[in-house]
Amino acid sequence: MQTQHLAPDIAEERLDWFTYDIQPDGTQICAIRPAGRPQAGIVLDRRASQLLQLLLSEIAQDNTIPFPQTRQAV
Repeated sequence: MQTQHLAPDIAEERLDWFTYDIQPDGTQICAIRPAGRPQAGIVLDRRASQLLQLLLSEIAQDNTIPFPQTRQAV
């Protein structure tokens, strides 16, 4: 297996995620965008939003992963 290294400007780019909408049943619909470029984002569908929230929750609870690796994992 080979490791591919990203260019520094891509690897260091921060992504923001936030609640875009809340469905009548309380489900949050998420959006992701590169920090500082609000027009370049995407809105996730219901299933992808739920998966993102689950992954973020699991990662947040694992205190054995240092912050830089956590950020990279997300």
